[in-house]
Amino acid sequence: VRWAETHGTQIQYQGRPALLVNLLDITERKQMEEALRESEQKFRSLVEITSDWVWETDADWNFTYASPKVKDLLGYEPEEVVGRSMLDVLAPEEVPESRRYLQQKSALKESFAGMEKENRHKNGRVVVLESSGVPFFDSAGCISGYRGIDRDMTDRKRADEALRVSEERYRSIFEEAPDIFYILDLDTWMIIDANKYALKALGYGPESTGKIHVSSILHPNDYQDAVKKMKELVINRERLPDFPLRIVTSTGNLRHIEQRGVLLYDGNRPKYFLGLAHDVTERKRQEEMIRKRNEKLAAL
Repeated sequence: VRWAETHGTQIQYQGRPALLVNLLDITERKQMEEALRESEQKFRSLVEITSDWVWETDADWNFTYASPKVKDLLGYEPEEVVGRSMLDVLAPEEVPESRRYLQQKSALKESFAGMEKENRHKNGRVVVLESSGVPFFDSAGCISGYRGIDRDMTDRKRADEALRVSEERYRSIFEEAPDIFYILDLDTWMIIDANKYALKALGYGPESTGKIHVSSILHPNDYQDAVKKMKELVINRERLPDFPLRIVTSTGNLRHIEQRGVLLYDGNRPKYFLGLAHDVTERKRQEEMIRKRNEKLAAL
């Protein structure tokens, strides 16, 4: 099948009215138009089903296209966004830094990725979007604008913030508790983290964390019992109840502790042991003094 475009002109031919017809083969143009139509249809279908907001701007960062997803993310219809600056939908405090960043990228003709920014929803709430874009150029090599996508990161940012607060709370308790807190790597039997009280009780400095093997601090007569208890804990996946142990400090002094703890998992595999121990050395001394006193009294 070939496509043709016709043009006709009335003329006189051999004394009679006639029509001069010019046929122009436009098959290649029609094929290109059809390919373009199919390409645009694929593009529209893709941007309408994606969970990201697809956009295009001119060289001054004014939107020339916005996919329907902008309605879900920011509450605006696409036509409400087209013609506006990308900076118009940002939270006011984000504008100066974002303007500098985008101008720098444009001047260097560079793409950008992972640009997190706070945007204002049409109803006023804050929406955190992660933006990525690439420049496109005219025939002279000048930037015509940028094409890119924005992804909603609000839920992840909230989760990150909740995790940060939880970690700070954990570290605060871990570091400041007046008890021995430590984390034991069950593969290497090395103490990979310990709070200030634990290091003080053992006579070690912070630089020793990750270098202390359990065998170097447990009394030799208690080591095998401790290993047995820990293996039972891993097999049964239970909490370790109070368990008396003797530890040896860096200076060779003997201290008595009562040990408990829980397993920490890497996926479904027990990987670490979070231990909490009470130093009961003073209590043991007092008990020993009372025992000896009672023995003396009984001998009278």
